[in-house]
Amino acid sequence: MVKISEARRKQLLELIEEWMDKQDEVDLSQSRLLLNQEEKKAASQVNIDTISQDSYATNEKAMFTVKELSSYLCVSQDCIYAMVREKQIPYVRVRRRILFHRDSIDSWLKTTGL
Repeated sequence: MVKISEARRKQLLELIEEWMDKQDEVDLSQSRLLLNQEEKKAASQVNIDTISQDSYATNEKAMFTVKELSSYLCVSQDCIYAMVREKQIPYVRVRRRILFHRDSIDSWLKTTGL
């Protein structure tokens, strides 16, 4: 057994305590880092869940063609063309194509009571 002076013993104990404090700080900073990573992962999961509930993420189209709208409304394509010609339905033209915004059609259906 090695004899150590009281002064040296105190010095070694202080070094050990100092080392343990640093280890605690390292553990604490690693814990914070892991917590931040978990929070980021949870936040991104919330964003993904929110997006998946969005109508556009569930493969619902934002725009309809005449054929798609006729299927959506359960009317013939000729009926759609007649409503466009008489300006009874909201639509946009892109060159020769006639397109319909889904939101506009849904609000139009609510206001017309169909």
